[in-house]
Parts: sequence; C-alpha cells; structure tokens
Amino acid sequence: MSERLLIPYPFTHIPNALITDEFLDDYEMVRFIIYMMRRISTHPTKIPLKSYRKHLALDSFEFMYGRKSFSKLAGISEKVARTRLEQLVGLGYVEEVVSKRASTFRVYRLVKDAFFRNSGQHHGQQIDQKEDLNLDHKQETRTQEERNIKGTFNVAIAPPLLQKENDDLNAISAYCEASGLDISRSSIERWITLYGIEKISGTIPLLISSKKKVRKHEAWMESALKNNYFENGKNSEINRRFAGEFKEAHGWDDLTITKQYCRHELSKKEYYYKLPQETFQESLRDCYEQYA
Repeated sequence: MSERLLIPYPFTHIPNALITDEFLDDYEMVRFIIYMMRRISTHPTKIPLKSYRKHLALDSFEFMYGRKSFSKLAGISEKVARTRLEQLVGLGYVEEVVSKRASTFRVYRLVKDAFFRNSGQHHGQQIDQKEDLNLDHKQETRTQEERNIKGTFNVAIAPPLLQKENDDLNAISAYCEASGLDISRSSIERWITLYGIEKISGTIPLLISSKKKVRKHEAWMESALKNNYFENGKNSEINRRFAGEFKEAHGWDDLTITKQYCRHELSKKEYYYKLPQETFQESLRDCYEQYA
C-alpha cells in the first residue's frame, strides 16, 4: 500500500490543461479559472438560494454561474467573464447543465473526459479540495513530445490527412499567417478533419473582421467552429434579406427590421435571423397570417 501524505493547508486543484502558457499569459482567464475551480467540489453539494427559498443541488464537478456575482468575486468584468466562459466551453473543457438553468443563473460542469483524453491522467484519480486532505502522490507520466506541444487546444485527436486535405492545410496555414492570425498548424490540421475545409474557410473571415477585439485567435476559432458561427452567419444574411423582402412584398408596416432580428410590433414577437432558414421563414409567415 502506498504511503499517504497529509496536506496541512487548503489548496485549489487545477487541471494541468488549464495552466499551460496560453492560459497563464491571459491574466483575466487565470482569475476566471481560479475562482471557477474554487467553486467546484468533487462531492455533491447543496447551495441555498435565498430568492427561491430552496437549495440548488450540484453534482460533482458542477458549479453555479451568476453573471454579476461570479464576475465581481473573480475580480473581472461581466463581459470578460462571459467571454472566458465561452472560450472554455468552445474548447470542450466546460459544458452547461441545461436542466438546472434558471432565469438568474446557469449551472456548468467540467467535462472530465476532455482532460483525461490528452493529459495522461486516468479515471479514478482522486482529488479533493477540503482542508487536511489525504492524497496519493502519483507521478504523472508525459512524453517529451507531449511536453513540447504548444497550447491547450488539442481537444480531439484527428486521423492523418489525405493529400487534398494536406493541400488545404498548407493553404489555410499560409492564409492565417498572411492575415496576422496566431493559430498553430496542428490546430488547423485537426479542424480540417473535424469540421471540413468549407466551414473553416467561412469562419476565418469572421475572425479577421473581429481580430482587434479578439485576444486569443485559436480559442475564438475553437468556439466559433463548435458553435457553428459560419452557418449562423449564413442564416442571418439570408433570413434578414427574406424578412425585408417579405415586409415590402406584403406592405407589412407592423414588422420592424433590426440588425439582429425582426419584431412584430403588435404581438411583440421577435424572430432572430440566426434561426434555421426554414424555421425562421415559416414562423414569419405564420405571424403574418395570424395578425395581418
């Protein structure tokens, strides 16, 4: 039986994948991760909800996220907190527990498999964040090749590329470099296998148009590809044009066209352009038939 060492002080256990150079260089991300991990327990917990007069039951590795309270206690702005959370979700390290969603807060959890996949850790490795913890000292084994991998974004392992995909990889890598985007070749290779060249080619211009506002290009691309920004953008353009043409063709003065959605003033119904085209167009027609 291995010896057990008593840790005589409280500490915060943070996965190695979240303390690489890319994360540590981002001061605000560091603050977000530290506060997030402090809120996470390896055991089920209950949090009192004063406004609801009940308790919120959290399973292991879940945490409650309230937009204002979380950002304030983490010492960052609400916008920054939301952006960093979206990045972690996009990278596959965090996911929302939709069944526990409420109007004033959300519940998220660590995706444990995302850390096991590339870290060399094994299921069942014991961690705890309470005082006077008994921990087995286990030396993590990682090859020199793994140590030399830059970044934390190798969330999924992709098979070797075909010749055409290699050509696409070279073209996209050159395009990113010429556009001043800080994106590694290995990430582009993985994206080509997971998402396809069309989706990547359509998403990169979205990043370029927002480049001045984006600090971590690679993290933004991860989130954009996973959340289908490209398809949403195409839908938005098509649906916005459809709404304008539909309004003009039917003389529908009650329909207000905005940048992100259209609104029927009488019913106060709003239809966002990022909806699937068929859903958006059918909903708009139904509204017209009901109220016009």
